[in-house]
Amino acid sequence: MGVGASLLSQQLPIALTFALSGVFLWTRQSWSLGRSLEKSEPSPWRIKKIERKVTQAVNVPAPVTLVTQVSKTAEELMRLGVRYGDQGSIDKALVTFVESKAAFEGDGACETSCYAELLVQIAICYSMQGRKKEEMEKYQEAQKVFQKAKCTGTRGYAGLLKNMGIWFMEHDQMDEAMEKFQEAESRYVFANAAGSSNYAGLLTSMGKWLLNAGSEVEAMVKFKEAKIIYEACQEDAPIAYAGLLMIVGNVHRSQQRFKDTLEFFDQAQTVFESAGATATTDYLHLLYQIAAFHYEQGDLNVALKKYTHAQAAYEDAGCTETEGHARLLQGLSAVYTKLGWCEEAMAKMMEAQETFQAVGATATTCYAALLRSMGIWYARSGDDIEAIQKYEDARVACEEAGATCSLLYASVLSMLATGLAESGRFPEAMLAFKKAYDVHHQLGTKTTAYARLCFNMALAKQAQLEFGVEIYNDATGKSVPASFLDAKEAFEAAGACNGPEYRELLMHLNAMDIDTRQTGS
Repeated sequence: MGVGASLLSQQLPIALTFALSGVFLWTRQSWSLGRSLEKSEPSPWRIKKIERKVTQAVNVPAPVTLVTQVSKTAEELMRLGVRYGDQGSIDKALVTFVESKAAFEGDGACETSCYAELLVQIAICYSMQGRKKEEMEKYQEAQKVFQKAKCTGTRGYAGLLKNMGIWFMEHDQMDEAMEKFQEAESRYVFANAAGSSNYAGLLTSMGKWLLNAGSEVEAMVKFKEAKIIYEACQEDAPIAYAGLLMIVGNVHRSQQRFKDTLEFFDQAQTVFESAGATATTDYLHLLYQIAAFHYEQGDLNVALKKYTHAQAAYEDAGCTETEGHARLLQGLSAVYTKLGWCEEAMAKMMEAQETFQAVGATATTCYAALLRSMGIWYARSGDDIEAIQKYEDARVACEEAGATCSLLYASVLSMLATGLAESGRFPEAMLAFKKAYDVHHQLGTKTTAYARLCFNMALAKQAQLEFGVEIYNDATGKSVPASFLDAKEAFEAAGACNGPEYRELLMHLNAMDIDTRQTGS
């Protein structure tokens, strides 16, 4: 027996956590040395330090002329590996780089700048494969070779420092990251390479750092400067340029400048395709972002078309066993749900779940959001037992992802509590309600989600009184009428007084002869 109409028929949101659509994803956009693009609270000295201009030349030794002869084969293999990388063929690139490394070593050319650059390329391969520890170890090995060859005043060494900075940024070591970026900046200036595409990549990374520090205006200055350099370099680094366009598009997206967002996304797609980089992770992610953007705008038919195109691109690139593809399937299921294609939606959700599990990405907020959506589907289908299990699994996924202070976690707890209450499992339900209540109070209470939570808590407490059940784990300790009044105030504070839930709440209050006039009216 249900505990109330709102608990049984509330309009629960089918929402996805588009984690990959934000501007803080530190992906690498190109393979050539120095062309790879890629929380802590900012302090004033850090922001100021970033913006200072390099006014003095770096005190580095001049490059020495090396007598060691490097065979043509070693260099050709390295260039071939770079081409494979630009095409998104990571495994091929790494195999070719290993062959090049053997050729360098066979020539006795292991103390040259070329060999150091090769080590950096191998490190980038490791990065793309998620082998982060090995990536930094290879950077450190390359740094020693550069230093031994007395080539620390070169563009290649500057690129190495930039990539090390990116690694630190990926690992939330933000001070160390900026130190590397600033050192790289001075090396580029020393090498007269401040107008190169490599330097533009550095500016992009510094802009990302600024975004992460909450300095959006300063970040856009860096991005604009980088864009000018890329365009002046023409086709020198198309993939890195496309990556920059993606980032700027996402900034506009966060500012709700949707026309500009789509313009930059479209430009990025054109650049990727013109460069033949349609098998790269970043191109595939861009297609996903475009589809998600149209979904967010309510353009379901366009979103469906874009998601279908993106899915075909993932299949053509052989990237279906990836976390990115799992998110794509998750997004496609959301479109199906909105279109009312319920069975097709669940089929995609199950496919996404299998992919998340296959790639070991179950301790993520996206996986938690997927499980929540599956729970909603089962609840709407009348399968309360399976719905509760999915909500419970989503709770665990949130906790494993470290997302216990998030709206997603509060939402999962609220839905879990609702399902438990409808099943008569009141002590467990009230405990979940209390946890959700605490999370909302950490994040802010002027939301419809919080108002809905208060309403459902009041309904659950009312049901327990009607069933003669003692109320455990009460978050507020208030009476049932006072709890309904709290819900009313929450809806009004959120500006959500025109929906069916608010009208239902007023009916409950009227039934208890409680004044239903809006606060302050």
